[in-house]
Amino acid sequence: ADDWRRIIDEVYPPLFDALPQPGNDEVQASVPHQLFAEWAAHEAFAETRRRAFVTTPHVSATVCKLREFVTSSMEETSAWDVSVNPVPASQIAVVVGERGSGKTALLSNWCQELRSDYQDVTVISHYVGSSATSDSPLGFMLHCIDELRTAFLDGVTSAKADQREDRSDLVRVRAAFIASLSLGKCVVILDGLDEMALENQAEAQDMLQWL
Repeated sequence: ADDWRRIIDEVYPPLFDALPQPGNDEVQASVPHQLFAEWAAHEAFAETRRRAFVTTPHVSATVCKLREFVTSSMEETSAWDVSVNPVPASQIAVVVGERGSGKTALLSNWCQELRSDYQDVTVISHYVGSSATSDSPLGFMLHCIDELRTAFLDGVTSAKADQREDRSDLVRVRAAFIASLSLGKCVVILDGLDEMALENQAEAQDMLQWL
């Protein structure tokens, strides 16, 4: 039975193994249901794209550039003031292509590679359209905040803090999002930026200010 369990775990790793986790034996109790549901929606979406992934010389070259980008970003040791410049331009990469050209398939596969190659780095992937709230700036930032908190802070404490916070206040959520980016080494992958449901120009500017 144990041999079969090991085989199953290798083919279908336990869901909580892929989640950012606090370092204790009670991780399942500390991961809020909302965080797990959001994570599962994005992973299920990404898995459908991974199955349709086809490697070409152009794709391989793009992945190589992305790998070099992450390596160089991780080697940068200089800190930055998140209140002035949340993310330096040197640590932002944009993948551009025609609709249906395979960008999501490429990114979802690269995301798996990142998690394998950089096990000390928290990798967050957000796919617009994968869940009910995934196409809103608020939903994106809350998703990142929740995963970064669980990765770098006490998950139980974070869950209790969420009960006291207004998770619909865009200004406060954006401030928390920027602060969360400085908690530790992380890579945030946002797929489908052009499909974000931005209600007005002001919201669009606020969403993209950190970029």
